[in-house]
Amino acid sequence: MLKIKQGQKLRNFLNNNEDNLTFNVFTRLLYLNEASFVEIVKNAFGIKYDLHNLKEITFWPSWNALNTQNNKRVIPDLFLRCDDYDIIIEAKRYDLGQQYDGQWENQINAYLNEYGSDNKRLLYIPLGGMSYSKFNNTVADMYQSYWFQLANACERSLGELSDNDNSTSKILVDILRILAFYGHTSLKTLNSLPQIKITTTPNYFING
Repeated sequence: MLKIKQGQKLRNFLNNNEDNLTFNVFTRLLYLNEASFVEIVKNAFGIKYDLHNLKEITFWPSWNALNTQNNKRVIPDLFLRCDDYDIIIEAKRYDLGQQYDGQWENQINAYLNEYGSDNKRLLYIPLGGMSYSKFNNTVADMYQSYWFQLANACERSLGELSDNDNSTSKILVDILRILAFYGHTSLKTLNSLPQIKITTTPNYFING
């Protein structure tokens, strides 16, 4: 049976910040059956492994900070456990400029404090906030990703549904609306927007 745990970071689920974005999107994804949830995660982040038997999902787990730069605890945004793989998701509110590899290293080391003896493969997903990084390690497979990739995967799943699967359709539409509320839409949605023609007077940007 899937266990879902929640830390104490969430205060007001309507606030426009990364914790609430993460909670609002992933709690709705968990309304889906396990096969659909796993398929969207794999498609969104380019994961090729078989993530069968999802056992546990924890929002904001609190881990021992030994061998990290933190003084007390290390708290990633989301932690998922499967039979053969563990997944850390560190989400940022926007798609550029908020991630930093020092935080990734802290979380990977803290994960080893808690679960290193399990000898499972760790998949690490920095979601949003991307900056150029050459970060590499021997413990985790890295999947640097954007929120629009998750929107793309949800829209793809929505398009593949049968006409009578109304409950799954409503969940996916709700997720896409939440992502859009936070400013994250699929590439298909962006491409469907009407073109806007902008004209200016000569030398406007020089003299204006």
